[in-house]
Amino acid sequence: MLKQLVFLTAGSFFLPAVFSKSSIKPLKDLNIDPETQALLASVADTIIPETDTPGAKELNIHLFVMKMIDDCYEKEVQERFVNGLVQLDKLNETRYGKSFESSSVSERLALLTDIQNKKVEDKDVLFFFPLMKKLTLDGYLNSEYVMINLIKYELIPARYNGYFPVQTS
Repeated sequence: MLKQLVFLTAGSFFLPAVFSKSSIKPLKDLNIDPETQALLASVADTIIPETDTPGAKELNIHLFVMKMIDDCYEKEVQERFVNGLVQLDKLNETRYGKSFESSSVSERLALLTDIQNKKVEDKDVLFFFPLMKKLTLDGYLNSEYVMINLIKYELIPARYNGYFPVQTS
């Protein structure tokens, strides 16, 4: 009876996690509203667009970026990251007269290329973009889709092959 009580208690503890639609835990320190989150998804999708493979937006790489910023970086870096994202949108509005999300792909790419080439003076944007690009690439290359479909993932890499030809000199 005690064993069944333990199983029932443990089951009720883990039950909400089983039926949860999101596997992403809520963010602790990073405060991003839904509009800013959509902007972040657009930036990630501009970095890795959809081709014959899914893009960053479809694979929800922006959620990975947010989680990494929230968990792995100090409060100062988090604030500069969010400020850089907001400034990126403002920079796009002054340049093209519309938000980053409503801009064409060529306009988005032109702006991000100028930021990468340091043709922009805003320090927060210049701080934001390299970090965003790095985390987007990390998230994409470690996503389930890429690991299963594009990279033939082996659980144990470099396994022993006794028949591998060895050249002696």
